[in-house]
Parts: sequence; C-alpha cells; structure tokens
Amino acid sequence: MTPALEQAFVSIAQLSETEQEQLAEILLLGISQLKEKQKVEAQESCTQAESFLQRMAKIRESIPKEERQKLPRDFAKREALTYDKHFEQAGFIALLRE
Repeated sequence: MTPALEQAFVSIAQLSETEQEQLAEILLLGISQLKEKQKVEAQESCTQAESFLQRMAKIRESIPKEERQKLPRDFAKREALTYDKHFEQAGFIALLRE
C-alpha cells in the first residue's frame, strides 16, 4: 500500500460511519471503473494483435508460393538465391552474384 493511500485511510477512519460508507462507495465505484477500463484496453490490444496477424497472413497469401520458397526460412542461413546486391548489404550471400 502506498503512503498516500495509508494516509487517506487514516483520515477516513476519523470520519463518521456515514461518511466512511459514502467514501467507500465512491472508492469501490472508481476501482470498478478502473478494472473495466483495463479490461477494455486488454481486449483492444488482443484485437490489434489479431488484426496484425491477419494482415500478415493476407500479405503472405498474396505472394506466389514459388516466390515465398525463395525466402530463407531459417535466418541463420545466410544464403539467398538472388543477384540483388541489397541482400549482400544486409549480410546475405547472393548466390547468383558469385
């Protein structure tokens, strides 16, 4: 518990029972709203991640299978079946340039 919250509880303890009940209701409502906001944000985050994965799947599907097969599957392999010098600049061995 934070020092500020401890201080708030000490102050609340000095109030009447009715005032304590009113503050408790306000606090519980605030906690409920905070939890709901966190829940919505978590759902939005999941939705965004799913949307990203769906977009990636669409991009993958739009590339012909023959072209996808040219891409390295294991990035530990540093060879690419290409003549493109940009692959060499990226650290790959352009097999068609040798």
